[in-house]
Amino acid sequence: MNTGNVLLSSEDQELVTYMAEHPDPMWVYDVQTCRFLEVNPAAVRHYGYSRDEFLQMSLFDIRPEEDWPGLAEDLRKPRPRFQFSGGWRHRLKNGEIHEVEIRSQLLRFQGRPAAWVEVRDLTVERRNQRRKEILERMLRFTTAINQALVETRNAEAWLEQAIKGVREAGGFAWAVAAMTRPGGEPAGKVYAAGLGLRESHRKHLEEGPWPACFQRALVSPEVHVTKAGELCETCSLRDICPRFDTWHVRLEWRQAVRGVLMVALPTGQVELDAEVQAIFLELASDLARGMVLLEQEAERELLADALEESEARFRGIFDNAAVALYRSTPEGRIVLANPALLRLLGYERPEELAAVDLNEQGYAPGYSRRAFLECIERDGRVYAFETAWRRRDGSPVHVLESAVAVRDAEGRTLYYDGSAVDITPLKKAEARAEWLASFPELNPNPVLAFDRSARLTYANPAASRLAQSLGVPGIENLFPADLPQIVAECLAENKPRLRLETRHGRRILSWSFYPIASHELVHCYVGEVTQQIELEDQLRQAQKLEALGRLAGGVAHDFNNILTVIMMNVALLQEEDGLPAEVQEAVHQIAQAAERASNLTRQLLAFSRRQKPQLRFLDLNDVVSGLGKMLQRIIGEDITLQLRLQPGGAPLRADPGMLEQVLMNLAVNARDAMPKGGLLEIVVQTVALGTSDLTGNPDRREGEFVRLTVRDTGCGIPAHLLPKIFEPFFTTKEVGKGTGLGLATVHGIVQQHEGWIEVESQEGMGTAFLIYLPRAHATANPNAGAVSSAPVPGGHETILLVEDEDKVRAMARTVLQARGYTVLEATDARAALVLWESLGNKVDLVLSDMIMPGGLTGAELVERLRRERPGLKALLMSGYPGEVATYEKHLRPGDRILPKPFGPMTLARAVRDCLDGRAADPTH
Repeated sequence: MNTGNVLLSSEDQELVTYMAEHPDPMWVYDVQTCRFLEVNPAAVRHYGYSRDEFLQMSLFDIRPEEDWPGLAEDLRKPRPRFQFSGGWRHRLKNGEIHEVEIRSQLLRFQGRPAAWVEVRDLTVERRNQRRKEILERMLRFTTAINQALVETRNAEAWLEQAIKGVREAGGFAWAVAAMTRPGGEPAGKVYAAGLGLRESHRKHLEEGPWPACFQRALVSPEVHVTKAGELCETCSLRDICPRFDTWHVRLEWRQAVRGVLMVALPTGQVELDAEVQAIFLELASDLARGMVLLEQEAERELLADALEESEARFRGIFDNAAVALYRSTPEGRIVLANPALLRLLGYERPEELAAVDLNEQGYAPGYSRRAFLECIERDGRVYAFETAWRRRDGSPVHVLESAVAVRDAEGRTLYYDGSAVDITPLKKAEARAEWLASFPELNPNPVLAFDRSARLTYANPAASRLAQSLGVPGIENLFPADLPQIVAECLAENKPRLRLETRHGRRILSWSFYPIASHELVHCYVGEVTQQIELEDQLRQAQKLEALGRLAGGVAHDFNNILTVIMMNVALLQEEDGLPAEVQEAVHQIAQAAERASNLTRQLLAFSRRQKPQLRFLDLNDVVSGLGKMLQRIIGEDITLQLRLQPGGAPLRADPGMLEQVLMNLAVNARDAMPKGGLLEIVVQTVALGTSDLTGNPDRREGEFVRLTVRDTGCGIPAHLLPKIFEPFFTTKEVGKGTGLGLATVHGIVQQHEGWIEVESQEGMGTAFLIYLPRAHATANPNAGAVSSAPVPGGHETILLVEDEDKVRAMARTVLQARGYTVLEATDARAALVLWESLGNKVDLVLSDMIMPGGLTGAELVERLRRERPGLKALLMSGYPGEVATYEKHLRPGDRILPKPFGPMTLARAVRDCLDGRAADPTH
């Protein structure tokens, strides 16, 4: 045989032939250079090198570098011819390290000193031995941890002990158990044991994320093997794993996963065959089982504690719950009720409620238990079941009931556990909400809604009715002109716009806009305020009249005192004989001027309604016809006066003087409207107004009335001036030609007589004043109010005269003394009281002014004096009759009021009538 181009000897050839047929690896090497001289096929197969590669190598090339020093030392020692040794380590071409034992013999090969070597690989044998030992230890450990499981109840202590036992039982370099929560996510708890493991390794695993090998093991049940060198770049254990194989398996028992177990062992030390894998899986399962059982045991203990706590808590909740809780039987009895249920139903003790038959007495009228039973028996429960129970006092209480049927193993219902919430306030709120929801539709006033672009999105029926009443097709025809701007400003500022008025003919609408910003809407409420505006105008007019009336009252009070002095002096002068003609004319003019002044005072009081009408039954025909000649003189010859009276009479209860003043003022007004002449027509009619006649004027009312119409053919009144004609001092005449009191006086007098005025006028066509006064149903006395021209007798009685105005007091004293009366004078009420103390028993009549300085009125003075003399007679003088209404509570029915101004005859007649107790004219 030619080996390496070297001619072999017969001995060398026999050796080569022997080696070629031997199943174990064999070679021959040069003892001086340690280079291979020959190798057999078994060596080529086992080590992975070709024969040519071997022949280029030495013994050092198949030994790990760390073993080279030991090999060199061994080669330097003297060696016997035959040698058997073990415990060597050889490295295969693929890098695996195998344990071997060798048998060698020194010889000569190819003519040089050499050694023949036979190799026996111990790797498998050793591996099997270690496998056997691991299996035995793991089996023993499985028994041990099961025993420990019986002895301990502390899960953490048991796991610490178990992981150490795993590592020792398997002879593993280290063992790690990373725990998970029941859902599978890392629990942040790691148990570890072994050489080289540091706290940082455990911390990395606890804080995560887990290495890929752990994650793979977590999602599948088999054992996962990671070879040395297959570590991922991000592995937190990469600094201790390169020389180890690692096994990973999830800790699972009965589908309950509790973590991942990892063990490490030197590369190639134990083959993970089916048997080893089964034992390893069993070990992992036992660990998982222990964890689950300890958890369950802990849970049982916690459950027992929790149950006890829960029962106490449930009792507290049951007793203190705001919600009504109960347990009832199918037969209709409540066997368990909390205080809230007792309060809800009005019972004091559970025993009282337990005696109630729910089927017969438990439900309000219109409700029954049958519906509840059908639902809960069919579905096993009811939720938010609405019904109404009956309280102890019989009143209903609406509830939302939720309950469950508790049944035995055969499905028979034992009882119902339930709760109830009082929704009685809610039902009331719902009814209120339903009512409010219908509010816009039922509202008699228009309710509208506009979107951001001012487009109408809602209008209630009242809006259509309003549009129809105003004669337009729809409410859109009535919108304010600047509606888009109003809507935009409302939404932009989130502020309402209130009481915007629009006019449509004589009718006035008020618009109020309210923004609803959350819905980008504007709600609008429309109301007709025509009557309100008219009433406001009337109120302003009344306030003006009130202010002027106060002024007029003050003027009248002082002016009438002056007029009284003038008129009494004039009357005395007129009684003198032998006055020259020119003096008589002057006195006559003074009397006329005083009368005109008195009329002016009455006119002021009339329009301000400060003068109380002296009402009597009369016929308006008589007043009009009796004033005809005077009216003709007033209007002049170029104006034709036509009187048309009511056949059969026009009875009224009125003040004839005031009616005459109305006629004269209207006649003067008509005369001024017809400077070139015309026609003045005065018509008296009786009319009856019904419901159909009330439109057009808010003052109109049903009933029978006397209508006085004063119509002229003058210039007419412009439409824009009509609302102002009854205002005091309003006039269109030139300065100095009109006071502006004429129509105001007419208006005041008519209202004092409970009537009203309507005006019809058109420019260039004339004006008509229509005055409506309530018709009277009594016969007029034609002699009523007539003043007797017979002389007034005097007397010898004593009169206490109380008057603060010196001139009035002096004239009254003169008139009374001239007629034989004794007059005691006092300047005010307090002076009169002093005089009364000494001479009171002589006084037959108190003649007193109504208003005086000193704090006491004439009426109050009379009231004090009558405390001593109840039958004392009194005659009170008044500057204007408005004073009487203020102080009439102090007067008696027989007391008389003498209005100023008055003349001597009027004073004398009033005093005599009062002393004689003569009754007042019943027509007054």
